[in-house]
Amino acid sequence: TWYEGYQVGNVYNGNTSFSLNGSGSFNSSYSTKCSFTGNLTVNRTGAGTTDLFGTGFNFITGNFNFSNTVGGNTFINSSNVLNGPINGTVNITATGSGNPSFYLRKIKNLTGGGTISVQNSGYTLIQNDTLNVNTVNINGFTGGSSDEMSGNVITGNVTFADAATNTGSVYVGNNNIGGNTILSTNSASVWYESYSSSDTYFGNVTFNRNGTGPLYLSYSDTTYARQNLTINSNAGIDINSSIEFTGSANSTIEQLGAQPIIMPRLIIRKTGTGSLTLEDSVTVTTTASFISGNINTSIGKELIFPNNITYTGASTASHVVGPVVKIGDDTFVFPVGGPTSLNTVAMSAPVGAASRF
Repeated sequence: TWYEGYQVGNVYNGNTSFSLNGSGSFNSSYSTKCSFTGNLTVNRTGAGTTDLFGTGFNFITGNFNFSNTVGGNTFINSSNVLNGPINGTVNITATGSGNPSFYLRKIKNLTGGGTISVQNSGYTLIQNDTLNVNTVNINGFTGGSSDEMSGNVITGNVTFADAATNTGSVYVGNNNIGGNTILSTNSASVWYESYSSSDTYFGNVTFNRNGTGPLYLSYSDTTYARQNLTINSNAGIDINSSIEFTGSANSTIEQLGAQPIIMPRLIIRKTGTGSLTLEDSVTVTTTASFISGNINTSIGKELIFPNNITYTGASTASHVVGPVVKIGDDTFVFPVGGPTSLNTVAMSAPVGAASRF
């Protein structure tokens, strides 16, 4: 067992490389924060536990590179303490047999272009990071512990997917992801998205349900989509709260599987000429909120209001361009119009809760 940064922190005035060729555990910044002027490279070729930055670090002025392709637990700032910045890129590869745990917490880098690849890990915790990277690919994690990706700001594309053998719950919440995002459940585990706080997706976002466990979207807070939102499921994806489409880009919502798209609240808050196009019908079970931007619909791809459900805020700047369906025995004003005009159609109460217009 190695203890680096034991009692008093080390200062490395140049590029630093740790080569971990044996099976013993390695602990850096064990009891005191260390400082790295230049690049820091950690390469493990003998399976064993790697615990980096146990008390954090003051700064890394160059790049941070970590590679472990042989297995063993990897903890990068397991204590979740505040660190200084990494001025360069971050490149992390963690693979190997045995489904080892992987932690990445409160790591912030300032230069883009790196990649993070974690394959077939066990307990996985990606938390409170600010990652200026091209891709984050976390694929095939498994085990009985609750995995988490929360509180992160990531500039690049993100893939987060469990293995078919996973049994622990998965929590995704309070993330801001700049690139495209793919979240895939492949197991019987329960997934919670926008857990405890909202997730915001600046690129396209896709939710795949390939396993048997439920996937709850907007579980406890609003999910914000600035571009396209795609659902791929035949059953088992439940939208608990609100989906809000924001930003200036045009957005679509689409179901690639057979499950109808049903959500409590649909909110459109676009800027400029941004709009939302329905590629499948969407049923709202509480309300639709028209704030800014139009919703484009077509035959077979309508916005549907069930019995006793209505909307708020339709205006010339925000309404439906295309067909709207109303089910039930309510009086109703259809929030329809042209691209720049609100031209509502009103109807009196029909007979029967199953009436459809």
